[in-house]
Amino acid sequence: MFFNRMESRRASISDAVYMEVITGLHGTTMPTILAAACQAMVGAITTYETGDIVTAGLTVAGVVVAIVRLFEIFAFRRRLACPPQLGRAEAARWERRYVAGTVATASVLGVFAARSIVLGDALCSVMAIGIGFGFGAGVVARLALRPVARCSISSQSQRLLRS
Repeated sequence: MFFNRMESRRASISDAVYMEVITGLHGTTMPTILAAACQAMVGAITTYETGDIVTAGLTVAGVVVAIVRLFEIFAFRRRLACPPQLGRAEAARWERRYVAGTVATASVLGVFAARSIVLGDALCSVMAIGIGFGFGAGVVARLALRPVARCSISSQSQRLLRS
């Protein structure tokens, strides 16, 4: 009962803390690069072993999504370096872009893993499912603070985001 009351209140964090959380999301490129490299390797092996064109297409799609995500991270860093200072509403837009890239990556990896199960090759299936679980664990570890930051946007900021 005590925990229910705690969770029902909106957390109030300052704009500086919110900016730090959003900047932290864009803080590293290595997880994106590693996910793309692993998917490219597993996709190449699976395509070679099974000859499946759909797997090849999903591999290319995964790498393309990773490249787009990298460009988004670099664009955020360039924007952060240029005046004027990043505002809370603009930071929320960058957050949504980052989340959209994460959802796109998760979708491609999920379909990739599901396709590998359908192909019937046990080794390829284990490799693809391993990438999916690794990505999921990384998302959980990396985005642990994101729900707190998202819930803390004031109602005025939410009105600005809707318009």
